[in-house]
Amino acid sequence: MTGITMRTESRIVKEKSENPVSRLWYNLPAMQDDNRWDEIIGAIRQKVAAGVFEFSGHATRRSIQRGIAPEEIQQAIAAGEVIEDYPDDYYGPSCLIMGYTVARRPIHVHCSYATRPRVKIITVYQPDRSEWLENYRVRRPLNGV
Repeated sequence: MTGITMRTESRIVKEKSENPVSRLWYNLPAMQDDNRWDEIIGAIRQKVAAGVFEFSGHATRRSIQRGIAPEEIQQAIAAGEVIEDYPDDYYGPSCLIMGYTVARRPIHVHCSYATRPRVKIITVYQPDRSEWLENYRVRRPLNGV
């Protein structure tokens, strides 16, 4: 069993998971003014704007299934912010970006840090209100409160 740690508001909740590929993830609402996050999102934006990114097979399938166009993903990253960090992700550090398209559609983009030669888009989805708080930036606690 692996543990998932999440930060919601100011408390930390620990959950057990049967999923062996679970990873640590953190909500970052209190850390958004930290220069580190500005640097991470800035480097990701720069590479994505220059076309230096790629889609995983999973992201390609999911974006088609969910009707999310590549342009919408680029728009969400350009206007987005890092809301979760996955520093120990299996294939390397990654993060979750929350952003809006020009049509104001909320999009979550899970992608690698810009430390790779190309930013890898791992998955994309439109967040569900029942799972997210604060304009899709903070995960709702697992007990549904």
